[in-house]
Amino acid sequence: MRRFFARLVNLVRPGRAERDLEREVASHLSLIEEDLMRRGMTPEAARTASRRTYGGVEQAKELHRDARSFVWMEQVLQDARHACRGLWKSPGFVAVAMLSLAFGIGVNAAIFTLVNGILLKKLPVPEPERVVQVSAKLKEFESNGFNYPAYRALSRQPAIFSDTIAFSGRRSNLELDGEPHPIDFELVTGGFFRFFGARPALGRLIDDEDDRAEGAHPVCVLSYNAWQTHFGGNPAVLGRSIRIGSIPLQVIGVAAPEFVGPELQRRFDVWAPSAMAGSFGSQRENGNTIWLHILARLRTGIPMAEAQARLAGVSRAIEDSLPPDRANHGAVYRVRDASKGYDSWRSTLQDPLYILMGAVTLVLLVACANLANLLLARAGERRQEFAIKLSLGISRWRLLRQLLIETFVLAFAGGAAALALAAALTRVLLAIFNSGSQYQSLHVAPDRSVFLFTFAACVCTALLAGLYPAWQAARTDAAAGLKGGALQGPRRALVRRGLILVQVTLAVVLLFGASLFTHSLSNLKVVNLGYDIDRVLSVAIAQRGPVGSTPQVIAPHALAEVLARVRQLPGVEAAAFSEPGPLTGQMMSTDLTLPDPSGGTRRADNVHVMFIGPGYLPAMRMVLVRGRDFTAADGPAAPGVAIVNQRLASLLWPGQDPIGKHFPGWGIKDLEIVGVAGDSNYKNVREAKVSIFYQSFDQSKIRGGVLAVRCRGAAAAVERQVREVVKTSAPDYQVSNATSMELLRDQWLAQDRLLAFLSTLFGTLGTVLALVGIYGLISYSVTRRTREIGIRISIGAQRGNVLWLFLRESLLLIAGGMLLGLPLALVLARFLKKMLFQVSVADPLGIAATLILLAAGGLIASCAPARRATKIDPVRALRYD
Repeated sequence: MRRFFARLVNLVRPGRAERDLEREVASHLSLIEEDLMRRGMTPEAARTASRRTYGGVEQAKELHRDARSFVWMEQVLQDARHACRGLWKSPGFVAVAMLSLAFGIGVNAAIFTLVNGILLKKLPVPEPERVVQVSAKLKEFESNGFNYPAYRALSRQPAIFSDTIAFSGRRSNLELDGEPHPIDFELVTGGFFRFFGARPALGRLIDDEDDRAEGAHPVCVLSYNAWQTHFGGNPAVLGRSIRIGSIPLQVIGVAAPEFVGPELQRRFDVWAPSAMAGSFGSQRENGNTIWLHILARLRTGIPMAEAQARLAGVSRAIEDSLPPDRANHGAVYRVRDASKGYDSWRSTLQDPLYILMGAVTLVLLVACANLANLLLARAGERRQEFAIKLSLGISRWRLLRQLLIETFVLAFAGGAAALALAAALTRVLLAIFNSGSQYQSLHVAPDRSVFLFTFAACVCTALLAGLYPAWQAARTDAAAGLKGGALQGPRRALVRRGLILVQVTLAVVLLFGASLFTHSLSNLKVVNLGYDIDRVLSVAIAQRGPVGSTPQVIAPHALAEVLARVRQLPGVEAAAFSEPGPLTGQMMSTDLTLPDPSGGTRRADNVHVMFIGPGYLPAMRMVLVRGRDFTAADGPAAPGVAIVNQRLASLLWPGQDPIGKHFPGWGIKDLEIVGVAGDSNYKNVREAKVSIFYQSFDQSKIRGGVLAVRCRGAAAAVERQVREVVKTSAPDYQVSNATSMELLRDQWLAQDRLLAFLSTLFGTLGTVLALVGIYGLISYSVTRRTREIGIRISIGAQRGNVLWLFLRESLLLIAGGMLLGLPLALVLARFLKKMLFQVSVADPLGIAATLILLAAGGLIASCAPARRATKIDPVRALRYD
């Protein structure tokens, strides 16, 4: 161990060891010299004889150095210093190589940040594999939403779950000094913080007592970030009353800075007990209100499959214990793995992220091919240097190692730049993804895994791009190399052209993918929704107060004054209520079974329901095909009326006029059809036209609604006026959300925007790197063939012939890359099919755009060096060495 530490010290502080060695050698020589002088030699003769007697001084020093330190480590450090000095002398080469690597590794690190944050990270709790997410399997779909009575029944399954929690996130405003500050707010059940083993940074956290009685404990917990951002980290915030969406809550604690919660991709600012749901527009005991998500922890020793079977077995008993008139009736309850947290985005973004990871891998391969080409060109220029080193005694292995170390230095320098680029790109990607979201924001951040991934990418890049050029350089013929000239033979030229071919092939794949996603996004933005969203403001209005409070009048009548005043605003063209609002993602649906004249039945499953007020169809510019719209006469005391869309009419009354037909509605046993409306989208942009029937908003007992306001100009000013109208005319109500219909549409395009932006970025990067490779190849070819060009011009070759000589080489490489890349792109495009909207995977427009862009870019990249060849002076060229 002493010898080991001594070697380590000598490696770190070689100067001290070298001075000690010099003194020791000098001491030995001095003793021998003195002994010889005592025997009668003159000082000069003794000095010469002492060195002859001692032997080779420098050889002895080398043997001592080998014994006192780690030789291979010293050599590696020497090679690293040599590599840095060599790269410092070639700033142009270093700049191009580092930019290629920074972009190639940077986009990989950015996408891996998303993959790690969404698909790989696990909850920071003990035994995360025991955490499961509960869902309800219905006939038509699987629901992740629950009402509170269902949560309460599920939490009473001790044979399956050891702990169960429910939560509901939403956007709201924190009112400070009269100014609203947008925040993410979450209602949680009493055991929420205990479930995650959370500890407070200040005060205490919400417990079961806070959530026991509805509205009894108006308290909240702040996140550490919200405490620092909005309250300056002041401990006096404990006990202070703050207003969340105009509801006063007392601050009882601050969560620890590391606390995240059930969704690793979201960050909440404030938590309040679910018992306060009534104050925020969610009726806790209402079985028709779907607003909660559930996580549970399996009992120790119960595997997932057994828990699934047990839960399916008790589903019937749970259903029997709940009121029959409620949402999700007849569900079979299921569990799935939630060790990575609640699945807000994981299932939706899994396939797109895998596609993007594949795309950035192609970008990195293009960057590696580009770097390999640069290294081959640089090795050709350094042939004489390699020959001199070999002739002086350096081993070929040592030369190979030196060149690999150069590549590693480049790779790690590019990786450092890539980390900065990845951090910036990740912020841009999140901004693009979240720009249209009104309800939840994706949050991911780089961590240790991203740094390890970047390190691994640097190592792989250095080996992939640097191994072959270094191996070729280490095989240099020293005798031939000493005569001068660059390293360029038929095999090496073929390798360089092969690398360009690979780059062009991958660029074709990336460009074609970008064209598909861009075309898909363009189609989504112009899809016919069945209504006009231009300059339409969607304002969600909910009733204040606890659930137990009884409104003095029926909700639609309570909002009648709000609607009348909004319609009179100077910037408003039309306004009307609906529930739910289109494109909000909320849904009401039912199954209809009607008798058929032939004696059978006609059935329509999962028919969507919407309550709309008079004037809603013209306000949204929806087509009324036949019949009439709702009027003020269709009030609570009038017979039930409905409007059906064309799709539902064709399913239940094919070939008949549905006007005057009757069917059971939502909350009303008999509805008469008074109109037929055109087909339209209900929940989101991508859905096909669905079956919908509309009931009169005035005949419902809804406690709120969505006000659609068609504006004459900008919606921002109108929004402020509508908020003021609600505040003054309906103090028992509040605006829970207000946004333009265009933003509501755009929130459904977040994934498509992200794919279009990233695929375009990757296609551009891949193409630029390929074009840089083409430029470098033609430029290098011009330099190597200067003498040949001089001979050609001197014997009569025209400038155009010389230009075509190099353009032909470039065009052949581009054409070859297209022939290889296009079939590969068409094959890989099949994996994109389900992510595209109304775009064929063999989109002719995309094919044409890809080929034209790449051909034009290749010509531009090769024209500059090719034109330089036409301006060569033949007299100077013939003297060129």
